[in-house]
Amino acid sequence: WVDCGAPDRCNTVSALAVFNGELYAGVTSYSGAGSHLKPSPNTHPGGRVYRYVGKKGWVDCGRVSEAEVIWGMTVFQGKLHVTAMDLPPKHLTTPRQGLYRYDGNTDWTWCGNPGGRVAALTAADGNLFASGYNGGALGGVFRYDGGTNWTNFGAPPNVDQTYSFAFHRGRMHTGTWKEGKVMRYLGPHQWEDTGRLGDELEVR
Repeated sequence: WVDCGAPDRCNTVSALAVFNGELYAGVTSYSGAGSHLKPSPNTHPGGRVYRYVGKKGWVDCGRVSEAEVIWGMTVFQGKLHVTAMDLPPKHLTTPRQGLYRYDGNTDWTWCGNPGGRVAALTAADGNLFASGYNGGALGGVFRYDGGTNWTNFGAPPNVDQTYSFAFHRGRMHTGTWKEGKVMRYLGPHQWEDTGRLGDELEVR
C-alpha cells in the first residue's frame, strides 16, 4: 500500500468512486454513537468530498450538506452522486439528508430522499438504487426516479437497515441488519433469504 494522504481531519474516509478518470473520496465524522463502540475522540466534522490530485494531495469539492456522514458514492448518468446523513442523535435534527448530485467546483444539488435516510448506492441497468436506513418500511431498497422522486422496492423481512449492494448472476443483493443476512431481490417487495454470514449482525 502507498500512503495517499488524509483528505480531511475527521476520522473516516467512508466512500470512494472514480469519476471522469479521477478518484473522489467522501469523509465522515464517525462518533460510534448508536453502536457498541466508544465515542471517537476525534470530533472534527465530516461531510465533505475531495478529489485526489496525486502523491498526498487532495482538492476540496465542497461540503455536501449539514450532515457529517458520506456513505454512498457512485456515478449515475454521467454525474457523481453521494448520500449524506447523520447518525444518532444528530439525525433527528439535520435537514436535507438524502441523495446529492455533484455539479462541479464545490456545488451540490439535493435529490431528495424516500422519506428517510439512505446509505449505500449502486447503479445498474439504467437505474440508481439506494439502501434505506430508517427502519421498517424505510429500511429497504429504493430506486431514484429523478428530481426528488423515489420508488420503494420493499424491505426484506426482519430487516431494519440495508447497508450494501452487489450484483451476482444478474440479481441485486443487499447486505442487511439486524440478522446479518444477504437478501436477493426477486421483484417488487419480493426478497429471497440467501443466508446469514456466521454470527454477525450486519453486512456492510
